[in-house]
Amino acid sequence: MKKTILLAVVLLLGCTAFAQGNLQFNNAIHLSYSGTLSTSSSNNTISTITVPAGKVWKVESGSMFAGTKTNQYETGREVSYINLTIDRQILQASGLFNSQAIWLPSGTYKLEYGLSNSASGAGYSGLNYYAAISILEFNIVQ
Repeated sequence: MKKTILLAVVLLLGCTAFAQGNLQFNNAIHLSYSGTLSTSSSNNTISTITVPAGKVWKVESGSMFAGTKTNQYETGREVSYINLTIDRQILQASGLFNSQAIWLPSGTYKLEYGLSNSASGAGYSGLNYYAAISILEFNIVQ
C-alpha cells in the first residue's frame, strides 16, 4: 500500500514539475485574406501572423479558394489544387482539409500557399484567392 501511494505521489510530482503553465481560453479569432494568385508552384507568402507573448494559438481550420468573382458568385476557372500552410504545417492540401489542429506558441509565422503541378501555369494568372483561418487563443497562466 505504501509503495502504491509513493508511486502515485512521484508520478503526480513528475507530471507537474515539467508543466509550463495552464491554458485559459481568451478569444476566438477569424482571419481572412484575399489577393491575386501567383502561378508559382512554390510557397507564396500571403501574410505573416504573430502570436503575442504569453499566448498560444490553436489553429482549428484553414481554407483557400481561387477563382473569379462576379456579383458575389464564384465562377470561371477554379483552382482546387491549393496547399495552404503555416510554417510548412498543412492546413489544406489539394482541397483536402487537415483534421488536426496546429498549436502555435508565441512568435511570428508565415501563412503561405503553393499550387500543385496540375494547377500551376499561366492559365491561372490573375485569378483572385480567398483564404481564411480560424483560431482559438489561449492565455498562458502560471
